[in-house]
Amino acid sequence: MSVPDEAGSLRLEAEGEVALAVLALDDGEIGHAAGHAANALGCDPTLPEAHEVLARVAAAAGDGALDLYPLDGQVYIGNVVARAHLLAAAGDLDQALGLLVAATRHDPATAWASAAWLDRDGVAAQIPPDNLAAHFMRLCSGLSDPIDRDTRPALAPYLRLARDAVRAHPRDGRLLGAASAFARRMGSPAEAIRWARRATELEPGLLSSIWLGYAYRTAGLVDEAVAAWEGSLAYEPKNCAVMTDIAELLANNDRLPEALAWIERAAAINPRDPSAFPTACALRYLDSGDVHHLVRLADHVRDHPGEAHAEGMLTGTCRKRDWLGGVPGTDTTWAHPVAAYDDALARPGTGRVWESLGLLHHRADEPWESSTRRGELVARLSDPDAETRECALFALIVAAWVEPAVRADVAALVRHHADAPAALVRITPSA
Repeated sequence: MSVPDEAGSLRLEAEGEVALAVLALDDGEIGHAAGHAANALGCDPTLPEAHEVLARVAAAAGDGALDLYPLDGQVYIGNVVARAHLLAAAGDLDQALGLLVAATRHDPATAWASAAWLDRDGVAAQIPPDNLAAHFMRLCSGLSDPIDRDTRPALAPYLRLARDAVRAHPRDGRLLGAASAFARRMGSPAEAIRWARRATELEPGLLSSIWLGYAYRTAGLVDEAVAAWEGSLAYEPKNCAVMTDIAELLANNDRLPEALAWIERAAAINPRDPSAFPTACALRYLDSGDVHHLVRLADHVRDHPGEAHAEGMLTGTCRKRDWLGGVPGTDTTWAHPVAAYDDALARPGTGRVWESLGLLHHRADEPWESSTRRGELVARLSDPDAETRECALFALIVAAWVEPAVRADVAALVRHHADAPAALVRITPSA
């Protein structure tokens, strides 16, 4: 007997909820039926029977149908989707769309927008263009860029809506730009460029130029993207985020000298800008090979937890580089040296390097100079086994990445270790 996949299991669960909803309706239990209908939609929003039983619930409830699906407090996603469909049936397409967008932001891979009413031609004409633009911008803010290919089918109704929207409101620049932002995420760069170009013609300004630059970038048109973003600076000359985007695009296309010029321009405006600073650290390291720049970035990540851009730049720069992103010649990897320190807690005894890193957590409250962890690692530097020596030396270097106060000591240990590999010397923080 085959085991059903997750989608098949959810379909079966949804069908069971529909059956329960029908039984509740037959017994006059409208509230219970409403709950089962919402559960069915929450399991499989594409199941036709779930929509049919929701319509029966609404008919039974009459004017009180919406009251069955309040939005107070923590709300089950099936209730949100059910309320959206009831609002659409009542003619309030704007609020209905807003609720579907909210559900999609919560779980983009599920086809919450799979609704007959959303696929009808002319839906966009019934929603004000400003509201449509706001819905698309809110939708984009909850999605990856680009959207994973496996997720795109669930979001296809929104792309059809975007096409309907630009036909219905062809002279609304903000809507065209927001639709462009969604289209490029969905892997439709030609449409994204066309809509963004039109947006810049109708409403020239910072935002429309930025949208156009992103559309060009998605299409791989580097010079055009740079030109569009450079044009946006006419409206806001000190926009460090735009300069950072230009620098990163150029760097990713092997144009490091140009990238450095742009990021240094941003850094001159604001050296600690949350966009420019992490990128400046990464590009300066790529240019000079001086690990000091990455250590500064690691310190920034430590002092500003939750800054995704800084974490991403540190991880991206360390990836696939010896010791910065893993043990050379092995499958042992980590995001960056500070992450290796954190990961050691979850990997005790899974390899020599993890064992050495784990020692950094041993009696971590002891003062470094006289600590057990330092003493054990220093002792291993004299071990006859070369791998043991290397792993111990790396662990000491990681300690310096994590704790600025120990950097002078670790630098001296590395300097006086006669057979320290050059790759480890290069990633040792200075005092």
